[in-house]
This record gives sequence, C-alpha cells and structure tokens, in this order.
Amino acid sequence: MQTSSKYKLISFDLDGTLLNDQMVLSHITKNGLKKIANSDIKCIINSNRILKSILYFINGIKISYISALNGSIIYNLFSSKIEFIEYLDPLLVKEFLSFVLKKPTIVNLFTKKDVFISSFSDDKYNRRYQESLSPKYLDNFLFDEQVLAIELILKHSKKSDIIKAEIKEQYADYINITNMGYNYLGINKKGIDKGTSLEYIANKLDLSLAQTIAIGDSESDLPMIKLAGLGIGMKNADKLLLSYVKNVTSKDNNQNGAIDFILKKCYTP
Repeated sequence: MQTSSKYKLISFDLDGTLLNDQMVLSHITKNGLKKIANSDIKCIINSNRILKSILYFINGIKISYISALNGSIIYNLFSSKIEFIEYLDPLLVKEFLSFVLKKPTIVNLFTKKDVFISSFSDDKYNRRYQESLSPKYLDNFLFDEQVLAIELILKHSKKSDIIKAEIKEQYADYINITNMGYNYLGINKKGIDKGTSLEYIANKLDLSLAQTIAIGDSESDLPMIKLAGLGIGMKNADKLLLSYVKNVTSKDNNQNGAIDFILKKCYTP
C-alpha cells in the first residue's frame, strides 16, 4: 500500500473506537493498524486506560507513543520510557475523595503502580473493565503514593446529572473533569487531557497539528479531535462529540469502523 495523505500522525482512542463492545481488538483492526504503522504515518494510542492495559492490546504493532489515563502519562514505545507524567495534588485528592464517597459513586483511583477501587460495579461492562485492572480496595490506599487520575462511576443514572453538576461546581477550577460516558467521570490534573498529549507528541515528532488526525467516540476525545487537522467521530459516538465533527465513520466499532475510514482516507491500493 502507498500513502496518499498529507497527514503524518493518527491519534486513536481505544474503547469504543479500536476495541469492539466485547473489549477486543479484532484481527481486521489489528492488521489495519500494522499497515498504517509500517508506513510513513505514525500511530499513537490516546486512551483513558492504564498503560499496562494499552500495551497488552497493541503488542506486536509499531505504535510510536501511548497516552494513558487521559493524558496523565505519555510513554515512548521506541525508548520504552515514560516521557511525561502529571499527578493530582495530594491534598486535593484527600478532599475530593471525602466529597465524592459521600455520593452514590464508585471510585477507581490510579497511581503509577496500582489501581484502587471503592467497590465493584453491578453493571457487567463496568465490572469487567474493573476486573481487568487487577485492583486493590480503596481502604488499602494509604496516600503514600501520588495519584495520576480518578474515575467515578455514578451508581444511579437518574441522579447522575445532579451529581456531575455538584462535582463540577465544587472542583472545576482545580481539576480537569471529563464526561467519559453517561455515568462515568474522569478526573485529571487541571490542564491535562487528550488534546495536550496529542500536542506534546506532535511536537516531539516535529509535526504540526495540521498534519494530525484524531478519532474517537466520547467527550473525553473532544480535546484531541478539536486540535487535530482532521477530527473524526465514530458512528457509535455520543451525541456531543458528533455535534462537533464533520467527518463520521460509516461503520461502528463492532464493524472495524475506525480502520475502515482511515485506510480509505489515507491510502491508495
């Protein structure tokens, strides 16, 4: 295959974009990624997942960089080193946990080494995701490790908008709060998101943002999609993201929609 594109860097979201609803990277998508990564176009994964989980999925693919935990960690695959890492303020973490644990929420807390959860979700999809993290219980977290990110699973969908509003009113000036689904919130250091990681990686590769593509399915992907030269929404994306993008895949994540779109857009047979 030959490239026919002015774009030289593609930033892929993972869940809901490259992964199907069974959290599987299909053979078609994996082979498509390999074709792109072996060309003159660089591929990066820009995900809310932990670094270890992302490395598992992209094993055997020449990905250039990984942005994990919504931009809190940037990992160089060529040097096998973390190039960038940002933590939440320790005092703010204590206060924030005290606040949200009084609400009907489940906490997933991420340090560089471990994942801690307040409890397992009753939802099968959320529970499967939590189990994949090999977590410890939050009661065992002693605040002796710095916290990279926090995820909140809101237990009661009818009250989720109210709880989100309360959290944003109290903490939006101090932390980055991202909707990661109807009952999911992602918490990062203020100013850290998938957009900042895309900008960092593009600079490292001596590329302009105009030479980049970003593709995703949820609100957490909007910062990178807005910055990229070409922003793409998945067919299965949430309504907010779709309202911002002009380019939408014709197939969803269960039909290898991301790879299908990119191969047609950037390559000629």
